Amino acid sequence: MRDWVAWHELYDDPSSVLSGRLRLVQAQLEDALDHAPAGPIRLLSLCAGQGRDVTGVLPTHPRRDDVSAVLIEANAENAETARRNAAAAGAPAGRGAGGGREPAQRLRRRTASRIARRAGTTRRQRG
Repeated sequence: MRDWVAWHELYDDPSSVLSGRLRLVQAQLEDALDHAPAGPIRLLSLCAGQGRDVTGVLPTHPRRDDVSAVLIEANAENAETARRNAAAAGAPAGRGAGGGREPAQRLRRRTASRIARRAGTTRRQRG
């Protein structure tokens, strides 16, 4: 079984492939936020790992107050690191955009298969 916590340490090496991948993902997220229509933005990150893509963009993005983000991660240690990253990035404790509530980043410790079951789909149904 892979050590997902150790795997994420490669993001700390600016010359690693993962570090370059993170920069590309963050650029895509910035672009998506830049071009989103006015109003609330809902962001769902499945297999979020330590949340570096989201927490590396939202704190300084002009649309940050429009974003309600939910990060899904199955690994308990990575989920806790994502929570710390979100708190360090200044994620508010609100329940999400809309209805006068404060935008927030929330983290759920779940597996993608559990999310698919709740959505009424399974791997077989998706083909």
